[in-house]
Amino acid sequence: LMQINPFREHQATFDLYVECNDLALTNPSYSSFALSGRLLQIYQSYLIGGELLQYIQDNLGDDTELRYLQELIVIKPDYNTNTLTCTIRHIDAEPCQELTLLVLEGLQLKKEKLLSSVGMHNLIVTTPAFVEQVNPDLEKKQKSNLQILATLDTKLKELQSSLESNTAPSAAYQQSAVIQAA
Repeated sequence: LMQINPFREHQATFDLYVECNDLALTNPSYSSFALSGRLLQIYQSYLIGGELLQYIQDNLGDDTELRYLQELIVIKPDYNTNTLTCTIRHIDAEPCQELTLLVLEGLQLKKEKLLSSVGMHNLIVTTPAFVEQVNPDLEKKQKSNLQILATLDTKLKELQSSLESNTAPSAAYQQSAVIQAA
C-alpha cells in the first residue's frame, strides 16, 4: 500500500449476490435467504482465504507475495442484503484490471465446484467499475506508517549508540575471575 499514490489510486469495485430460488422451490425445507447467506459466507471465505489468492498468484506469472495481494483485495460483506462488495486497488490501471479478471475467473471456478456439491444457485456479479481516485484515507495510513518507521529508526539508533558506548565488563565479572572465585 505504501507504493500506491493516494492521489492516483486505481480501483475496481463490483458486488456479488447469491440467488437460490430454484433450490428453495424444489425443497421446501430450504429458506432461500438463509441458504443464500450461507453460500455468500462460502464465497467470502474463498475471497478472503488463501485459495483465491493462491489462484491469482499462480496465474499472475510474477513473484507477487500473498500478503501483498491481501492488501490489494478488500471484501466487505452485507448480510442484510446477502451481498459482498469486492474492491481491488493498484498502482496502475492495467494490473488492476488484470487482478479483477483473475478474481472473477476464480469466482467462476468456485461456483462450478459449488454447483456439484451444494446444488443450483446463481452467482450474480455486477459489472466492475474501474476508477482512478484520490484516497485521503490511504494518504493518512501512509503518513502514519512513515511516522512509525521514523520513530522505530530513531529508537534503533539510540539503542545502537547506547550499546557502543558501553565498555567491557570489569575484571570481577569476567569469566576467568568468576571461575577463580568459585
